[in-house]
Amino acid sequence: EAATLRKQSDVELTALRDQLRVAQQEYERKCVEVGQLKKECERLQALADQVRLPAGTDSYRRDRQLERAYHELQQADTDCQQLREQNQLLRNSLTHLQARCRRNSKERMKLRQLVARAEQQSQFYQHEMAVTSQRAELLNSQLAQLESETILHRDNAANVEARVSVTNTLQLYQQLEKSYGQMNDKWKNEMNNLTDKFEAKIKKIKSQTKNVIWKEENSKVNDSKSKHEQDTRL
Repeated sequence: EAATLRKQSDVELTALRDQLRVAQQEYERKCVEVGQLKKECERLQALADQVRLPAGTDSYRRDRQLERAYHELQQADTDCQQLREQNQLLRNSLTHLQARCRRNSKERMKLRQLVARAEQQSQFYQHEMAVTSQRAELLNSQLAQLESETILHRDNAANVEARVSVTNTLQLYQQLEKSYGQMNDKWKNEMNNLTDKFEAKIKKIKSQTKNVIWKEENSKVNDSKSKHEQDTRL
């Protein structure tokens, strides 16, 4: 839009300059004619003042020519005044167009600055989008790895728990069989109590094992969340 306005202003300015140049040339030509007519009028007026001859003579005809020349001089003077007014109007139009050109130049500069600023913002947003996409991909890969590690830890914990349970149970039964073979009835009651204690101890060990596994998984999940929050802040 600024380029179109500038082009239109240039066309109007060129046309006004051409009109101004033509008007100045016409004004100069009229001024020359007026000067010549004034000289001729002065010469004829001097002759007329010296001798007044009757109609039909050469002097009378020259007197009539002098009057016509005087009227032409007045008309030329009127034309010159009109040309001066037109010249002033053209100068005013030229000044107005020049002011419009300056305003259009300023507006075009502002538009260029706005376009440059918009391009910079677009590049910045594209860069931020690319960085965010990379972070999202990294986070997805970390989450997938965390899930696989969690499943693996769960399997390992289950295997460890099963092995501990079997081992403790076998050891307990071996100790019980050995004790039952060596002790009398009096000690059998005590061994029953001991058996209950061992079973309670086994349950406690299982509970502690589950708590350790749960804390380990929870700690890894918290570490992953903390790392994700740090990446998000960055």
